[in-house]
Amino acid sequence: MKLAYLPSPGSVRLRISAYGDNAEILRPEVEAEGAKLEAILGTKIYGYNKETLESVIGGMLRQRKQTLALAESCTGGNIAHHITLVPGSSDYFIGGIVSYDNSVKINLLGVNAEDMEWGGAGAVSETVALQMAEGVRKALNADYGVSVTGIAGPASDNTSKPVGMVWIAIAGPKGTKAKEFMLKDARERFIDRATLTALNMLRLQLLADS
Repeated sequence: MKLAYLPSPGSVRLRISAYGDNAEILRPEVEAEGAKLEAILGTKIYGYNKETLESVIGGMLRQRKQTLALAESCTGGNIAHHITLVPGSSDYFIGGIVSYDNSVKINLLGVNAEDMEWGGAGAVSETVALQMAEGVRKALNADYGVSVTGIAGPASDNTSKPVGMVWIAIAGPKGTKAKEFMLKDARERFIDRATLTALNMLRLQLLADS
C-alpha cells in the first residue's frame, strides 16, 4: 500500500493505492487507511475524488437553500468565475461586484469614504474588507457576502503595505469576520491563491455555521 502526495497550486491531493489480487480484501484496508488520514487532517480535507472547493461550497449552499454574493477587488471577478464553473450554480449564486476602483467600493458597497483615505485604514484593510462583505450581502440580499481586497503587485499602491497583502471577509447570518493573509507571488498566481483562500475561508465558515 502506498500514499502519494500530488500537489497543485492551492491544494494537495492524497492518493492511497493498494496492490494485490483480492479487491475484497484490499478495499476495506484502503478505507481504513483513509479513515486514519481523515482523523489527522480533519477539516483540512475539503473533498474527495473530483470534488473542488467551489463544488463543495455549492453543495452546502444548495442543501441549506442559502445564497452567496461576492465583492471582489484584487481578484477581479476570478472568485465568481470559479463559482460559476459549477453546473447549477444559479441555484445559490446571486452575483458579484468587481469593486476595483475605490469609488465603486464607496458608491455601490457603502464603504465609508473616510476609511478609504490616506488618513484612514486604506482600501486594503480589515475595516474596508468588513464593510465590503456586509455591503454586497445587503445590496444583493444574500445570506453570505464575501469580499477580497489586496495588493496583487508587482508594485505596491504607494502605501506602506506590502505586495501580497490581502484581507478577506465573510458576512453571514451569524456575523462578519475578516482575516489577513500574505500571499506574495507573481500577479497571476497571487490572484489564484487569493481566490482559493477566499473559497476555503467560506467553506470553513459554512461548516462553523452548520
